[in-house]
Amino acid sequence: SIVQVFDSLDNSKPNEINGSRENGVLAGASEMGHFSEFYDCGMATSNVATVEEYIAGLDDDRRALVSTIRDIVNANLPSGYAEGMQYGMIGWFVPHSLYPSGYHTDPRQPLPLASLASQKQHVALYMMGTYCGVDAPGSALTADSAWFRDAWLATGKKLDMGKSCLRIKRADAIATDVLAEAFRRLPVDVYIARYEAVRDQPITR
Repeated sequence: SIVQVFDSLDNSKPNEINGSRENGVLAGASEMGHFSEFYDCGMATSNVATVEEYIAGLDDDRRALVSTIRDIVNANLPSGYAEGMQYGMIGWFVPHSLYPSGYHTDPRQPLPLASLASQKQHVALYMMGTYCGVDAPGSALTADSAWFRDAWLATGKKLDMGKSCLRIKRADAIATDVLAEAFRRLPVDVYIARYEAVRDQPITR
């Protein structure tokens, strides 16, 4: 069967959000919903225009944790992706210059790969790219998400994860090498191909 997470950008609750240019600077605003309860992580979003403003607005402990996770992602992000504020969170996405079609429910938005947000009880990393694709054999997970779960647990660290949402409370709880590899496994062309393959398929929950 096909797993698709992208419909979780729920249009049912319109919300003014920040668009992004490839350099992460605000390009404009568009009407779009936000992640639904599919992610099972709670949701807190921001109206700031830049990643730097978002991080500056956090308390010291959260700023350090968010910055640690962000640094891991940016150090291992394949070429072609861009970082900026998307859906009120730090986001990584395929810019329109590489994928003009954008995100299918709102083509004004670039195709999302992952998002990072400080929530009330934890920092949440929404790994949509890892959960995009065909189910692993005998599993409700995609091949990449099944790999991620197994590789993380093999480190001996606790995995606190919902449907695409990794919940992190401390930097020493991160399986750094596994998280890094999860992003390295998704070159832009591979991700776009997976997204297009599942985009119009029925959703399995």
